[in-house]
Amino acid sequence: MEQSELNNILAQVGKTVIQQPKTVEVEIRPKNWLQKLLMKKGFLKSKKVFTIYPISVGNRFRISPVALKIPEGLFSKNVEEGELWKAIKDHTEDLIYVVAVCIENRRKEPSGALLSFLRSIDDEKFYELLDASLSMAGVPNFTKSIILIRGQNVITAKDADVKPAITPE
Repeated sequence: MEQSELNNILAQVGKTVIQQPKTVEVEIRPKNWLQKLLMKKGFLKSKKVFTIYPISVGNRFRISPVALKIPEGLFSKNVEEGELWKAIKDHTEDLIYVVAVCIENRRKEPSGALLSFLRSIDDEKFYELLDASLSMAGVPNFTKSIILIRGQNVITAKDADVKPAITPE
């Protein structure tokens, strides 16, 4: 394979593995009749838009101990109802924290206002935010960075020096 073909293939891999931010739109529920009226007239926002970017390394490190507390089978179809309710009771705050860290994606802890807002949204939108957050914070991002580093090594290495990463046994 020629060097130009190899560079072209690696460029395509780079485009494939780099994630674009995910946007989730959440309807804001009015707390009282005045807020509802102000939203209807356009003086207050009726929707909140969250753009979730790939998580920083420090934040991935910060949420990993929290994420490890969440049971593996929580999202499977085979989970029993009793286990599910126990997991909801025990881990809702953990899930809210993970989503908040992924949304803000900064060095500071998530704001109390965001945590409070996440507690008040409906399950469907929270699950959408959780899904987007986990996809931006998960191990696949770490794996993709390793793929990019390996690709860089292939580009810069001489053909004679290139060895397979996994040797057959």
